[in-house]
Amino acid sequence: MKPLPWFLIVTAVLLCGTSFAFNRAQSRTVVFALQAADPVLVGAGDIAECNTTQDSATAALLDSIEGTVYTLGDNVYPAGTTTQFTDCYAPTWGRHKVRTRPAPGNHDYYTDGATGYYTYFGTAASPSETDCKRDCKGYYSYDLGAWHIIVLNSEIAMSAGSAQEQWLRTDLAAYSNDCTLAYWHKPRFSSGQHGNAEGTQALWEALYAYQADVVLNGHDHNYERFAPQNPSGQADQTQGMRAFVVGTGGTDLRAFATIQPNSEVRNDSTFGVLKLTLHPQSYDWVFVPIAGQTFTDVGSDTCVGRSTPTTTPTSTPSLPTPLSPTATPVPHLDDIILLSSTSSGTTDGVSFSDEDVLAYDTNRRLWAKQFDGSDVVTTTLDIDAVSRLSDGSLLLSFSTPITIELLGLVDDSDIIRFIPTALGPTTLGQWEGYFDGSSVGLTTASEDIDAFTLLSDGRLVVSTVGAVHVTDIVGADEDLLIFTPTQLGTTTSGTWALYFDGSDVGLSENYTEDVNSVWIDPATSEIYLTTKGAFTVTNVIGTSADIFICAPSALGQDTGCTYRPYWTGTSHGFAHETIDALDIDKSAQEGTSARVVAWHQTPPDTNGDDPQADPHEGPEDVVDEAGLGQQLFLPLVSR
Repeated sequence: MKPLPWFLIVTAVLLCGTSFAFNRAQSRTVVFALQAADPVLVGAGDIAECNTTQDSATAALLDSIEGTVYTLGDNVYPAGTTTQFTDCYAPTWGRHKVRTRPAPGNHDYYTDGATGYYTYFGTAASPSETDCKRDCKGYYSYDLGAWHIIVLNSEIAMSAGSAQEQWLRTDLAAYSNDCTLAYWHKPRFSSGQHGNAEGTQALWEALYAYQADVVLNGHDHNYERFAPQNPSGQADQTQGMRAFVVGTGGTDLRAFATIQPNSEVRNDSTFGVLKLTLHPQSYDWVFVPIAGQTFTDVGSDTCVGRSTPTTTPTSTPSLPTPLSPTATPVPHLDDIILLSSTSSGTTDGVSFSDEDVLAYDTNRRLWAKQFDGSDVVTTTLDIDAVSRLSDGSLLLSFSTPITIELLGLVDDSDIIRFIPTALGPTTLGQWEGYFDGSSVGLTTASEDIDAFTLLSDGRLVVSTVGAVHVTDIVGADEDLLIFTPTQLGTTTSGTWALYFDGSDVGLSENYTEDVNSVWIDPATSEIYLTTKGAFTVTNVIGTSADIFICAPSALGQDTGCTYRPYWTGTSHGFAHETIDALDIDKSAQEGTSARVVAWHQTPPDTNGDDPQADPHEGPEDVVDEAGLGQQLFLPLVSR
């Protein structure tokens, strides 16, 4: 039988599609290449879930489409566990595992180290690391016909100068293919509820500099196609990259939010896969809907072609300089900051260990020891969260299980209350149980508490050391969950909800950006945060010794933040420390706090200089300093 004339094939495609796009040179004639040998790349993101059938429907589409299968992350819900891959992904998309080139998503990392993802896909998930099963690189590249394909990992560090970004530039420079396509989970540009993932900017800049052509993403549960644009989001028909969001693999679809510039086609009601046919100098695309649905999107475009790498319209990423805040933090001059470090040291004459809580007066720039853990616990401990109650008692959690007299074993998923009779260099008081984590679902090692704060209405905001799954709520170590208690004490009960999704607002799955301590201002609802290591978010770069603020525009599943710096350890004698417990007392601003603290005073200069010349001291500080450090002081209390 003779092949059909090309014009009949084009006519058939136009009749069955609801959306069609011409190539970037609008004056050129659109010609569909008919070579059977040209490779096909087909897939989607946000895929499998045991309680849905749409993933089976999209998998059925793959059954009849030859070629290489890609995934755009969030391969299996809710938490990417090994069991969920076996029970939910394997029976559907898993039928095509041998031809799948996957990318990870944030839900895959809800299992600590994405062990379910890396175990299931094996070497295919991180080809450069043989037998890697957790915390793998997850980025790699391969060739498909004349095209170079790059798979990236939006759940680890990807900023300019990061290992992944440097690898990407090296990889791009090593290949001379005229056509390049890249895919990963979180989109730089999206009209969906997650919106623009600014943390992927450096990836876009590198790809644009080397004239890449197509970017595929998931994360937002809908379909969207963008016109070619540059990393600044400006339309660019000459060198711009065309982006697709294809979060239509099977899990629930979501409505669009704010429509972004250059968005050409959108649909939030159709499950399906995006099929791309990769010709030597061009590509065709078609969105294929599941059986019973009709929306489609069909088009073709030419490749940009490779030349000398170009400078991006924003700035070419360079190797990082030593991290420092991007703006000058200005704490309120009446704030007193309570904090603990993961290590031992001395600051401004005050010695401390990881079982102590320090107080810092932002007005007089003075340090004091507020709580000495060695006075009240006989075993070794490390405080990893603190919250001060209005009656002066302290809520505390610890990094490892410890035994406390009269309480017995206290797990690292528990919170206990210390009722002091004295605080300061000599600490006295008694303990009582406050929150039993195992009673409310915190049962695995990754669900140990490493940060919490108590809201004024009695609810607890909690972060865990790794992935957490309580009732139907899942989270990661850069997230915050909120617990509404119905009963507290040794038997705890209540309900959980997601409070803050760190991945929505630039906190990556990288270990260094795990939330390490938190405090929430009751007057403004602003969230004060520290991380386990160096972090980079919009407007702020810092270290584990720094405190930064999220002013939330939205909370919950679709968190939004405006960041600003608050306090830097380097500027206040706390450089190179890791803050792992935090509370802030702002009550003096309203004149409600009787804050009695054993402040350490720096002794006068032995060379005879005027102590008042020290910028850390005021006239009121010239006193008998030797005696202050030995006094006992009562807890912070409200009048």
